[in-house]
Amino acid sequence: SRGAETITWSDSPVLRAKVRTVSGDERNRDEQIVPMAAHEVTMRWPLPAVVSINTKSRLRWVDDGISRYFGVLAVGEPDNRGRLIVLTCEELVGEDRGL
Repeated sequence: SRGAETITWSDSPVLRAKVRTVSGDERNRDEQIVPMAAHEVTMRWPLPAVVSINTKSRLRWVDDGISRYFGVLAVGEPDNRGRLIVLTCEELVGEDRGL
């Protein structure tokens, strides 16, 4: 297709993180109720040099062999001591997983 944007993803190193659900909701999308959940992902800082995380990033969390995908909504440093980074994320489901 001419002029169409192509989105590609590349894998980064596997990192340990704490994932916590902070809120849940349901939204109407295309006349269907879709569950939505906000998650907080906490990782040690600094990250490896080859890892860059921003609000255009997508995370993959593998739990018991099942992959779940999260879009990063915000990046923060909770204690301003350079030890932790906290990501506010939204779980991507269905078609959104490939965005």
